Amino acid sequence: MGIMNKDKKTKSEGPDQLNRLVQGTELTGNITTSNSIRIDGIVKGNVNCGGKLVLGLMGEIIGEVVCSEAEIEGRIEGNLTVSELLYLRASSRIHGNISTSKLIIENGADFNGLCSMIKTKVTEVQPKIEEKLAGELGEKSDIVY
Repeated sequence: MGIMNKDKKTKSEGPDQLNRLVQGTELTGNITTSNSIRIDGIVKGNVNCGGKLVLGLMGEIIGEVVCSEAEIEGRIEGNLTVSELLYLRASSRIHGNISTSKLIIENGADFNGLCSMIKTKVTEVQPKIEEKLAGELGEKSDIVY
């Protein structure tokens, strides 16, 4: 029985651990996580995710987004940098510039901005964006997972 508990603890601390912001929740501030995150609520701040970002149908981000992979159903008002695959579902609404290495756009997606295809990893892009945002945000609090 001790082995099973140890395995569960190890699994929950692994890189596939999912953070979640549920519908009806509004967060003002930045989110930084090395894991994946699903957002069904509203974030007024920047999201920096080392894993996959899933933005649900009712999810909304007003700020800059940096992640390794993303599947977007909701709305983003700000620039989006994805080092691997960006999947824009038919219900997605993006108002900002996109930088990604792979892009899939379903019919009906709303994208207003510029798109550039990149070949860099998210770890190379994050420090540059973090420096830029630090000057713009002033004293807003950050949430770090």
